[in-house]
Amino acid sequence: LSIRGGLTGAAQTALDVLEAAGIKPEALGRDVIFSGQLRGDVDLLAPIEGESTRGTVQIETDDLTLAVNGLKEPINALSGRATYDLSQGLQARGLTGSLLGDAITADVTADRDGVQVKATGRLQTVNVSALAGLGFSEELLTGASDWQAEVTQQDGRVRVLLRTEGVGLESRLPYPLGKPAEMPGPIVVELVQDAESHQMNARLFSETEISARLDRSPLALSVTTPTIDLLGWAQLPDDGGDSALSLLLNLDTVQIGETVLRVDQAAVQLQPDSVAVSFAGEELAGQVQRLGEAPVSINLEYVMLPAAGEFLAPPEADPLLDFDPGTLPSAMVQIGELRRGDKRYQDLGMTVVGGESRLDVTRLAFTRDGQRFVGEMAWTGATSEAGAKTALVLRAEGFSLGGFLRVNEAEPLLEAKTGQFSADLSWQGSPLGFSMLTSRGQVSLRLSDGRFFDLGNSAEVLRLFGILNIDTLTRRLRLDILDLVQPGVAFDEVSATGRLEDGVLRLDPELVMQGPSVSFRLTGLANLAEQTLDQRLEVDIPLTNNLPLASVLLGAPQV
Repeated sequence: LSIRGGLTGAAQTALDVLEAAGIKPEALGRDVIFSGQLRGDVDLLAPIEGESTRGTVQIETDDLTLAVNGLKEPINALSGRATYDLSQGLQARGLTGSLLGDAITADVTADRDGVQVKATGRLQTVNVSALAGLGFSEELLTGASDWQAEVTQQDGRVRVLLRTEGVGLESRLPYPLGKPAEMPGPIVVELVQDAESHQMNARLFSETEISARLDRSPLALSVTTPTIDLLGWAQLPDDGGDSALSLLLNLDTVQIGETVLRVDQAAVQLQPDSVAVSFAGEELAGQVQRLGEAPVSINLEYVMLPAAGEFLAPPEADPLLDFDPGTLPSAMVQIGELRRGDKRYQDLGMTVVGGESRLDVTRLAFTRDGQRFVGEMAWTGATSEAGAKTALVLRAEGFSLGGFLRVNEAEPLLEAKTGQFSADLSWQGSPLGFSMLTSRGQVSLRLSDGRFFDLGNSAEVLRLFGILNIDTLTRRLRLDILDLVQPGVAFDEVSATGRLEDGVLRLDPELVMQGPSVSFRLTGLANLAEQTLDQRLEVDIPLTNNLPLASVLLGAPQV
């Protein structure tokens, strides 16, 4: 029986006819769904008995919709021609259509073994983000790039493969997902769905791998990447979504500005009304949590920062100079131990309040070498009226303050039963941009009822000539006056107030030591940048064994 004629009608009706005849591929209408109007020519040869029906149906359409299981959005306005061969299946080449408004070209093959769709097109980056369910705005993802998509269905398994070289795609997301438009950045995304699971695997910019089970809730992503820009991701705006997400990040390091910390793993739990992040690594460990609009709770076991420069070294580049502190949320911070090189700060706590292009820190407290310090800090960003600037107020009181005056890191110079310390300083830049050479303000210290340690130096009462031959400025700033006093000598009080500005420390009015055996007053200034002194030292000298002063000045030995 020879059947020839025309075909006009709904695509679903044509599929129903093919299914009734027992010649429709199983995937058509299940994993690959056509909707819209078709027209075409039918040329069939149907034996009266014995053999199967043979022939072809030439199909034409100019407004068909193609939905593929595993592809988030359908292909609309599909037009072109296709051939349906009853023995070989459906073949369509060069179909044109629209995916989220972007023009694409597609080839479709469907037979008894399965269905394959290959599509190419230049897609807007924000549309690809929507296809992947990321929901980033055009402020973060812009431009367009050439994409290739391949969808295959076989034996109930659907595989979607998306590829691009990334030229033209611009991502303003933080590292490692940021990229300028002109730079290539290969992206490969694979989605696999069957009766048991729905999985996603992706490789981004040759450095980052992401995998997930899309059929589980909450959505859990496993991310492997060398490092992430922690501050950059912290500044991303909340998209107001109501989905839950869990991320497990396998890392080598995290970046905080220019500071890099070694971290093995980070876990992120995102709920509609909360977020929780935990870190585990050699240089960073602890948790960060936030519930609703409440302040962030930061509870870290330890943070190991690189050593700072020398005390009087010229200032280095400020890693947070252009960072807007107003983008950081209010927080309650507690850090068990913070190390900066070999300097240890313990039991560090603070309350952080964010504002417009500024950050205020109250209830600042930490312990250094057994001494507790308290204070406050304010940090304004570059876009604020004051510009990028930090102000710090520190106070301390106790018997451990004497230990901060040292001959070297291992040898305290003196001890005192009581002491008070205060510092009111400010500088241009972020808190990490601190330098004694660029700060200004006032520092004061008062110690009472103490003694200078006997560190094994000469037992001479005094080396007058040594007064005029001080080796280094740093030694003087540390009050290394062992050349002026007998080791072990007691003092009643040591007090000093200094004003710091433009790299110059000016005693205001003086540094004074009062004691039963020796007293002195030091006035003048120290140029920290040039490491020069312009000072006057007045000493009250007790001469032992009635030794004439002239003999001392001539260097005569004492008896």
